[in-house]
Amino acid sequence: MAVSSGFRPTTDDLVLSSGNKEIFMNMFMQLMKKGVEFKLREPVINFVEPGELNGILDRFTVKQEGIELVELLNDFETLGKYSLNFSSANFLAQPDSGNSIAGLLGEIGKVFLQQNTVNYEYSPAATLLEIKLLTLLREIIGYQVLPNPELLAVNTGGAFTFGGYGSNMSCLLAAREKLKEKLRAQGKIFNPRRTKVIAAVPFAHYSLRRSLDILGLGNKDLSDIQLVENGLDREATIHVETEHFRMNISDLECKIVEAEADGTDIMAIYAIAGESRAMGFDQLAEIAELARKHDIWLHVDACQGGQCLFSPKLRRTLLNGIEQCDSIALDPHKVFLLPYNLSAFFLRNPKDLYLLPKGSTIISNEDDSLGKFTPGIGSKGFISLKLYFMLRHWGLENVGLEIDRRHELALRTVDMTGQFEQLVVLNPEPQHNSVMLMYKTPGYRHDHVLFNQVNQKIHKRMTEHGTYMVHTFPSIDDESVISSNKSVQFYPLRLMFGNPNSTEENILGCLKTIIDLGDEILRELNVE
Repeated sequence: MAVSSGFRPTTDDLVLSSGNKEIFMNMFMQLMKKGVEFKLREPVINFVEPGELNGILDRFTVKQEGIELVELLNDFETLGKYSLNFSSANFLAQPDSGNSIAGLLGEIGKVFLQQNTVNYEYSPAATLLEIKLLTLLREIIGYQVLPNPELLAVNTGGAFTFGGYGSNMSCLLAAREKLKEKLRAQGKIFNPRRTKVIAAVPFAHYSLRRSLDILGLGNKDLSDIQLVENGLDREATIHVETEHFRMNISDLECKIVEAEADGTDIMAIYAIAGESRAMGFDQLAEIAELARKHDIWLHVDACQGGQCLFSPKLRRTLLNGIEQCDSIALDPHKVFLLPYNLSAFFLRNPKDLYLLPKGSTIISNEDDSLGKFTPGIGSKGFISLKLYFMLRHWGLENVGLEIDRRHELALRTVDMTGQFEQLVVLNPEPQHNSVMLMYKTPGYRHDHVLFNQVNQKIHKRMTEHGTYMVHTFPSIDDESVISSNKSVQFYPLRLMFGNPNSTEENILGCLKTIIDLGDEILRELNVE
């Protein structure tokens, strides 16, 4: 339908009313039909180069005159054609499938309810249900749940945010304020230039570095001369050595002792439960013991691995001691088949929420208002409704079974790679649902340049072909499968499982595609 420059809509054309509800319902159902078709579409992506895609989207412009609703449906269909389908069974790059039926319905329902959970007055039912949901998650973590007869937001000891970045930053903000309290009691002054966080830096999520920058730690503003003159380090992190994709406990203790000896204030230990490469899990119970011994805040980034809280078996083996951590970040949108975005953070002591910046006295300073305790976020929709829908629809037992299935699929994937001499696995004993593998090139144990070059080319061609998608990133070989030299960066092809529609057949097809592309690239490079 051509866009008419004479289109002059009235209010009845633009705003939902009883008079146009049938038109809206018709458009809504067409949009839902196109959305479902996209979710069930293969291939994973119709790849085109950015320049070409920009040309295709040239008509996507906002003009002085409006357009008919049907044109928006056409725009949506075009956007879908060139968008990545996370719900494809062949999308094995991330667990974020976003295809829970209940979760999708919850996201749609949120839009219609139009609740602003910044304060209770604007969202009474949504606020109370969100408090109940936060309390449930708190119980599942193993944190103490305070008597909450009035369902006060503060008693949840946590809040929902839009992503792991926001959740990790909120917890580190609480850790910073707690350190200030401790130093004040000792008659000392907080000095952000000499305050650090201890972490396994190569495996820490990017949100750690960004959070420390926002919280004012580190000395990136100083010149090299100023750093030397003042005896300061540029970075705000202390790096702990790793093995098997997790912190080395002995080195952690050494780094704590060294930092205390030179007068460094340790704001927090940043542990990881399910790091975003190989899904390595730090030994939380042992780290918690060290944290208590040295009176240091212990934060755990469980955005990926927090899903294992729902599996009794995996919780015992991977998350032992998580209830002893001072703060936790979780990402339901990564692991519960939910549409973006939804994350959460929790503090072991609920009253530590009062450490965070207070809300405005105008709209969110009441203890029953969620916005009072969410740093960096004011107005916020009922974003947790999709998680409530999903958990209520599935039930906790079925969620646990799905988490176990993912782990078993990772183990089975390692077994399947054993059929192919062309593949090597960098984490041959997956801790959960991630498998990092690489196509072997001649002399791959010594010629790392060719090894990385070919595997990066494989990833690029897989994306261009669009049938399968995996992830790649720089990583050290922490299992010493290829090299014990941890200064060498490798670029593995990572398969991660979170979509119940992905089966062994999809994985096998992906492995064969990797091998075929690797063989093809070697021929092109004239490598035998």
